[in-house]
Amino acid sequence: HSQIPCDLGTYQPNTGQSSCIDTSPGNFVPGTGASSQQSCPSGTYQPDYSQVSCIDVSPGYESNFESTAQIMCDVGYYQPNTGVENCIATLPGNYVANTGATIQRECNPGTYQPNCGSSSCIDASIGHFVQDNNSVSQEGCSPGNYQPDTGQTSCIDADPGNFVTDYYSSIQTACDLGTYHNIIGSVQESDCQSSDPGHYVDSTGASSQTECLPGSYNPNSGSVTSSDCIVADIGHIVENSASSEQYPCETGYYQPATGQIFCLESTSGSYVSERGSSSVTY
Repeated sequence: HSQIPCDLGTYQPNTGQSSCIDTSPGNFVPGTGASSQQSCPSGTYQPDYSQVSCIDVSPGYESNFESTAQIMCDVGYYQPNTGVENCIATLPGNYVANTGATIQRECNPGTYQPNCGSSSCIDASIGHFVQDNNSVSQEGCSPGNYQPDTGQTSCIDADPGNFVTDYYSSIQTACDLGTYHNIIGSVQESDCQSSDPGHYVDSTGASSQTECLPGSYNPNSGSVTSSDCIVADIGHIVENSASSEQYPCETGYYQPATGQIFCLESTSGSYVSERGSSSVTY
């Protein structure tokens, strides 16, 4: 009788044996007459006995030397190819949120990621923004701009009547009572100007001043309430709005009431000999 070579998928390291040994999981024998089994190389695996080859790992997986199973890529890692030993860590500006990924994903605008091997992106902080995809850092708002929310793609210009003096600001600051401006994106408090005579500003963050009504006037700047508009005296008038002074009735005219916009003409049989009169003389 002659000796018989071990079949594919089996081996025998010893002499004088009556049978061959099946390969164990994680190993293989590709030819006949083998005296040893071969370990599956990294990037392959074999879950079964008596095998003649190993299986390439699928995309989204990895394997070590002599593996009996393929291992799913962890979060933060991916693998687009077959038969590869290791999964790939995500690059900065990217993430992988699920296991078994075959691709990495870019961080969306409003988010960023400075690190490799990340499972998520970071929302832009208040006072900051991220404009583009695939960003590795956030940018700070400049003076004249602000951002009160997280995860934003731009900053907000300061409104008229407001200003932002600092970098990375999450709020704008309102002009005080009695002041205003109509500038968008103001960077300094000095842009807030005092209300003119004949006007007032009765709210913070105002973009315009309010005129005193006809029949009233205001000689002062920086006024903060409508009560700073002074009612015209008797014998005087204020014809127009936004006046800084009152005007006396001319001779021949008079005005007995306060807060008026025109003078009364003296009637037949009466006269007014002085300016600023509140009555006639008969």
